[in-house]
Amino acid sequence: MDEAKRFLEGLERQQTQYREMLVLAREQVAIVGAADMDALLKLLDRKRGIMGEIEKVEKEISEVKTRWSEIRGSTEEAMIRQVEKAIEETRTILEELG
Repeated sequence: MDEAKRFLEGLERQQTQYREMLVLAREQVAIVGAADMDALLKLLDRKRGIMGEIEKVEKEISEVKTRWSEIRGSTEEAMIRQVEKAIEETRTILEELG
């Protein structure tokens, strides 16, 4: 598989996981407000699982991510735009999480 395509697919998988973290963060606020410790523990387990998936994908794409500026030079313009859009969307999601 082409490195840029693999990078894009990894970014998209991470975005899915980060979006799920946003949902859980919002749920966590409600759970903490309700002082429901059982629900909070379940939610925290789900968050750990998602973080594990994010880390797994990060390991898969880290080499390509590091070399993106090099790879970018030999990548079609349409794919470059898709990757850069995914990078920007990921930043936006992370800002919301922050």
